[in-house]
Amino acid sequence: MKTKKCGPECIACDCGRTDNKCKFNIWMDGFSVNGNRQEPQLIIEDVIGEDFESACFIALSGRGDYNITANSIYGCKLYKTKEECKFKGGEK
Repeated sequence: MKTKKCGPECIACDCGRTDNKCKFNIWMDGFSVNGNRQEPQLIIEDVIGEDFESACFIALSGRGDYNITANSIYGCKLYKTKEECKFKGGEK
């Protein structure tokens, strides 16, 4: 039997990893600007990292629109689940 060491943020509770890393989905918050609306969207699935922020860095650091300090893309915050996103196409 494998010893579960992945952290509480892990989306795959039975992933079987034993290296203190977990799988994360990365969701981008929705927005509404000047009549343009965007629902929250899934950016990438199953990124492996020690925590959510490190998973975002691993997956997105090559993108010119990724802000590591704010953990956002084009000013839209990143979240682990769609439900955590604050803006649902412009509605809080």
